[in-house]
Amino acid sequence: MCQTSDVEDYLEPLSLTPTMATPMYPIELQELVIDSIHDEHHRLLAATLHSCCLTCRAWFPRSIRRLYRRLILSTPPRTQLDPLVELINTSPYVASAIEELVIGSVSRATKDSVGGVAIRAMLAGKLPRLRSMELVGSGSLVESSPPPLVVSSPLSRVPTLAGFPMLTTLRLSFVMFTSYVAFDRMLAAVPGLRRLSASYVICKYTRIPATFPDRRPRLPALSHVVWHVNSTSVSVPRTCDAPCSGG
Repeated sequence: MCQTSDVEDYLEPLSLTPTMATPMYPIELQELVIDSIHDEHHRLLAATLHSCCLTCRAWFPRSIRRLYRRLILSTPPRTQLDPLVELINTSPYVASAIEELVIGSVSRATKDSVGGVAIRAMLAGKLPRLRSMELVGSGSLVESSPPPLVVSSPLSRVPTLAGFPMLTTLRLSFVMFTSYVAFDRMLAAVPGLRRLSASYVICKYTRIPATFPDRRPRLPALSHVVWHVNSTSVSVPRTCDAPCSGG
């Protein structure tokens, strides 16, 4: 079932009117109909769910949860990000509906030098049910190619992840850390983190091995780690109590 859409699909204001009435059908049946909505085109799916939100009060909670469950932000300009933040601030329904957040860098001209930190900082503390976050770079780790997401280590940047207390899953793709300290601090900033997936993750153009470096100050108790050595290798789940101990 498709759950994704671009940020602009969500920014049309939603409002309930006093004339809306509850249909005379079991709520379970109504929610089953909403859950069965599917379309390969994200925009059509978003438009349908938006209409469901405005159909009646009984449809509103389920529809808005499906509409906003997975949010994709491709380093949008402030002209797009500000309305989204305002919508989240003014609508508890939207804030509590977002469970997955994908932050990507799509610009070939400039790089996101702080790994989506502006987005994370503006949304920190506003998404009480966010459980999964994905940081995606441009798709290249070659210095002469479009840059990946870059994460540096100043304390003012990384701890924004701590603003998502329910976060349990972190996915990194084409991300470059300026140091192992930056890598450690990103993980340590999420005390509830249990699942880590990494693909093309490097430190100053040196791949971070699946057996993590020895110098790690404080890492969470990860229960599941999937480390992709490269885009063609088979992902190997690593499940253990202390995956940072090597081996």
